Amino acid sequence: QAGFGNCTVTTLRENVPIDDLANLARGFVTGNPTILELKARSATDPEEVIALITTALEAEFGKSPTVVPMQAAVFLGIKPAA
Repeated sequence: QAGFGNCTVTTLRENVPIDDLANLARGFVTGNPTILELKARSATDPEEVIALITTALEAEFGKSPTVVPMQAAVFLGIKPAA
């Protein structure tokens, strides 16, 4: 309805070397609106959440440094010039 055509979706996958899983966990929590929700709706300290995520990442991928599989969805749409 917005006039875009030839729309495609591509999934990119890569195994990413991670030096410090705690930094990755910190990015998951503080690098998006999650941190705002934690501060607004929770009595839990964000550092506790980061520590729990770090522990879960270590259980899944081993201690730092390690490699973590990641993926991104890339959406592309072409809108003809008016």
